[in-house]
Formats: sequence, structure tokens, C-alpha cells
Amino acid sequence: MTGDPQLVGVVIPAHEEEVHIAACVASVSRALDHPDLAGSATALVIVLDDCTDGTGERALGALGRFRPTVIEHSARNVGLSRQAGLATLMAAGSGLQPDRVWLATTDADTLVGEDWLATQLAWAATGAEAVAGTVVVDGWDEQPSRVRRLYGSHMAALGQGMGHPHVHGANLGLTGAAYKAVGGMPPLAAAEDHALWAGLHRAGRRALAVGNLPVITSGRREGRAPLGFSGLLRRLDTASHRSHGG
Repeated sequence: MTGDPQLVGVVIPAHEEEVHIAACVASVSRALDHPDLAGSATALVIVLDDCTDGTGERALGALGRFRPTVIEHSARNVGLSRQAGLATLMAAGSGLQPDRVWLATTDADTLVGEDWLATQLAWAATGAEAVAGTVVVDGWDEQPSRVRRLYGSHMAALGQGMGHPHVHGANLGLTGAAYKAVGGMPPLAAAEDHALWAGLHRAGRRALAVGNLPVITSGRREGRAPLGFSGLLRRLDTASHRSHGG
């Protein structure tokens, strides 16, 4: 990114997330309020995807000074939800050079740190056009005890430092120019984050998987996306059963 960003925006897709959304929105609001973003316009887009519970009300109740854009649709598709939110941010920055717009996305069951966006922008200042961070599980109460051990072994084998192989829609950021170069967010119901990341590499964009950008996400047994983080935990458990003849 050449120079400081002129617009920094965050998208939060949500489907039936009234339990988690308030804490997520509050954490994102704090990240948008970080002093390192003081010279940039900021924006928050919440995409309510077929929500019939109190997700919207609880999200708005958790906001500080930020007045978000709220989009409602019924696609039941996280890729389309992220796509809609990111399109809204791109439209908000339409008068700016795309490389001066920074787009970030997280999940409604995730907590980001106060320096989440500031850290992304620090990597952008080194020339990164996209960054992918890691996730830390907030608790294991909903999982069998073996899943925590299996996940720990899985992460140890793959690593979490610079160049790690993990891609999470809960922890991504990229320039508007990089986003345009790959044609936007793939409208997939699952693994849209991996498809976007692969597209960035195919397009020759400088996409970095970094080790100093963790977020905290839910360790719940049943997630909203079948191939999302909860799906990973379930697959680890299933694979363990199979390997032991279970």
C-alpha cells in the first residue's frame, strides 16, 4: 500500500448469531478506534443473512460511536454475505485509489484485538497487499476432550508463524486493488476464504500469512458454515475415530 489508507472497513457476516454478535461488534469497534487509524475514514458493514433471532438488535446495541451499514438478505451463503459487505465498502471508497482502501473481514463469533487492524496496516506498509492471520479457540466446553488435543497436534504440525498455511474468513485483510484484481469474493457457501486467497496468489499479489495477527474464535460444536472452523474440528475428530477403527 502506497501511503496511509484513506478508508479502512470491516465486514461481519452473521446468521443467527445473537449469542456472539455483540461481543464481536464491540471488539471490532475498538479496533476501528485504534489511534493508528486516526488519519483514515473508517466503516463497518454488518450483513444479516437470514436472521430470525435478535442478531441485528444485539449488534446495534453493542456499537459505540460507529454507525454501521446493515445489509439484510436471505442467501444462507457466507461467500455472498462477505461479497455484499465488501461491495458496500468498495462503493464507499469509489472516489479513492483502490490501493488506498483496506478491506477486512471477520466472523460474528470472533473477537479481534484492539490492534487487529493496526497490525494489518503495519504489514500493508511493508508492501503486503493481503494478510491472513491465525485463530485461537476461546474455550473447549462444547467439544469432547480429545478434540483439544487433536487440534493442538494439528496446529503444531502445520505451524502458526510467518508463512503458515491457515486461511480464515475470521481474520483476513486486503487492499481494494487486490480485491478487484481477483474479481471479488467468490460466492461460495463454504471455503470462500480459501478460494479468495488462492486467487490472490494466482494473480501475483503479495499475500502474506503472518504469525502476529491472532483472533479469538468460538470452539462451538455446531457452526454456521459446514466447512468453517467448527467443521475443521469435527473433521479432525472424525479422522481420529477412523484411524483408531472407531
